[in-house]
Amino acid sequence: METPLPDVIDRISVLRLKMERIGKKEFEDEFNSYQNALKEFEQNGIQINQEWIEKLYEINKKSWDLAALLQAAEKNKNGLEKMGKIHIHRLFLNRKRVAIKNEIADTTGSGSRDIQMN
Repeated sequence: METPLPDVIDRISVLRLKMERIGKKEFEDEFNSYQNALKEFEQNGIQINQEWIEKLYEINKKSWDLAALLQAAEKNKNGLEKMGKIHIHRLFLNRKRVAIKNEIADTTGSGSRDIQMN
């Protein structure tokens, strides 16, 4: 089964973050595999908007930064109020992430719309 384009682009952005923050070697093969999948979509006539890739990268980057803050707040016992604010901010970022993935699905016809309940 083919991975839908919105998921391919999202996964590329996550793997890019992993390569930058954890180490390139561990994730390079998987990253290249998803890059090849992206090229296949282009070869099949689907136009890839580079802005989608950058937007998802920035959103996932901010989400990772907030996850680190959340872990630090929990470790330092900074209080539930601060942790709650961080968590809510991550929820709003995830809504933006889903909106971009839905835009990709709507524009390209690859994949289906994701419906958020929160």
